[in-house]
Amino acid sequence: MSQLSPHTSTVVTAPSSLFSDMKPAPINGGLRDKDYWIWCPTVLSDNSGTYHMFASRWPHGCSFSPHWLTNSEVIHATSTTPEGPYQFEQVILPPRGNQFWDGCMTHNPTVRRAKDGTWLLFYTGTCYEGERPTVAKPAQNQDPGCISNEKTHDTRIIQARKNQRIGLATAPCPYGPWTRSEVPIVSPRPGRWDAFMATNPAPCLMPDDSVLLIYKSAKDQLGRLHLGALRADHYTGPYYRVSEEPILEFDNGGHIEDPFIWREDGRFRMLIKDMTGSISGCERGGIEGESEDGITWQLTRRGYNREIQWSDGSKTLQNFVERPSLILDTQGKPSHFCAATAIGSDLVQGITESWNMVIPLG
Repeated sequence: MSQLSPHTSTVVTAPSSLFSDMKPAPINGGLRDKDYWIWCPTVLSDNSGTYHMFASRWPHGCSFSPHWLTNSEVIHATSTTPEGPYQFEQVILPPRGNQFWDGCMTHNPTVRRAKDGTWLLFYTGTCYEGERPTVAKPAQNQDPGCISNEKTHDTRIIQARKNQRIGLATAPCPYGPWTRSEVPIVSPRPGRWDAFMATNPAPCLMPDDSVLLIYKSAKDQLGRLHLGALRADHYTGPYYRVSEEPILEFDNGGHIEDPFIWREDGRFRMLIKDMTGSISGCERGGIEGESEDGITWQLTRRGYNREIQWSDGSKTLQNFVERPSLILDTQGKPSHFCAATAIGSDLVQGITESWNMVIPLG
């Protein structure tokens, strides 16, 4: 395939969106766990009445951040309804040793299913030197081994960030067994805009099992976040970049993350998170976009925001609504909005509770 030029995005142009008729969020839906931080929902039905959520979790005994970078693991949970509540089933991508590229942490799962029924889980993994932070029991009266919020120079955090790569795990069914990537399918490129990391995999699986994959990266630790694009003729790879530059650029310095991509009515569609609100006017809110080829995008409208109407009649402004995804019906139309959410502080270091919610649309 020939190289395509990057596109300078347009601004949000329309007020309506697929979230215009979003129903109240079930107060006891989604996935929660009193012992774990919960994040990164992705849901797929097995067409027999069971919904399978894959998510990230890490123990409450250490703070939300920075321990998502060091302790996250991908899990599997199930429900008989799309809204949940979901019940934990198993850890599917546990730590496996820092001799592996994804041996210390797994995060950002996105699930798809191939035409032969194979379950595909795209994810972020990383590794770092040193001991994994652990949570000691209070009765032991000892240092729990967590990383304090002030220790941003901790070498484990620095290594965990820059060693993030994207991989693919496959299984014959959602209960496994899962076979993990021995090597990443997407890695950073030294000296380029995506030199620092490769995270947030957003795959669109086509009917012939080819893939358009959107990912997030930055030039360095302090660089603005951008999205890149790759294709593969088959989900097993290889994956090759179809644009040498980011697929979205903003004149006002805006930066974005957390893409989710699907195909509807012959066009690619995407949700992304506006980090600062400089693009959509809603800080840490969502934007919808569409594209003919998956490379040149137009941002068409403002998407979700952080104000949530709950099924008990209450309304809250969540501190975070992130990692958006959709449940698609049998016609490929969005039926439910999934997102990780958190409360306690607008700073990740101060989050006190997090869970995954699933909200009916339309």
